[in-house]
Amino acid sequence: MQQGDNPPAGSRTAATRHGFEFTGNGREYFKIWIVNILLSILTLGIYSAWAKVRTRRYFYGNTLLDGSRFEYHARPLAILKGRIIAVTLLLLYAGLSQFFPLAGLMVLLLMALFVPWVIWKSLRFTARASSYRNVRFSFDGTLGQTYKYFFWIPGSILITAGLLALGLWLTRPTLAPDLVVGLITSALLLTYLLYPWFQRLFTSFYLDYHRYGQGRFQS
Repeated sequence: MQQGDNPPAGSRTAATRHGFEFTGNGREYFKIWIVNILLSILTLGIYSAWAKVRTRRYFYGNTLLDGSRFEYHARPLAILKGRIIAVTLLLLYAGLSQFFPLAGLMVLLLMALFVPWVIWKSLRFTARASSYRNVRFSFDGTLGQTYKYFFWIPGSILITAGLLALGLWLTRPTLAPDLVVGLITSALLLTYLLYPWFQRLFTSFYLDYHRYGQGRFQS
């Protein structure tokens, strides 16, 4: 992590490294996990928001850096609202797909377009809800950057293949089926081969735009 202002050259001191320490154990976590599972089932998933907060607080509270613990401040109701919206959209998609397949497909495409927005909101929410030594973390990556890294870069290959397939279907309908299958297969294979590169971009984006107080992280 780097600080916003660099000290004068004469006042710089050697950096001190501190390792993380985890003080939790499997028996403690199993008790939390089993209670979370049972209550989530009994409440038809409603308690899952409280379960998530409880789990994260356990891991944060048992993770030490230089003798100090991390803290998680999220409120379960905020998480529950987001999950209710997600479940509502999934039910809407399932219902439309059953009776109006084309409308269901349109809803699915719209949901896919909103995935980067969900990721962006989640990154900002989780960062703001996390703290260390009473200093909050933050995430200042923009929505446009999130779409770039999580939609346009990986999706450009599939979008290009889809447009080519559509063009072949319209211009050469007799040859289209085999060519379309070949294009889609090639696009999926290329996406798979480029996954390590995509993962590196995503990781750099995730780290470089997180901040701790006035300091920033650098991958």
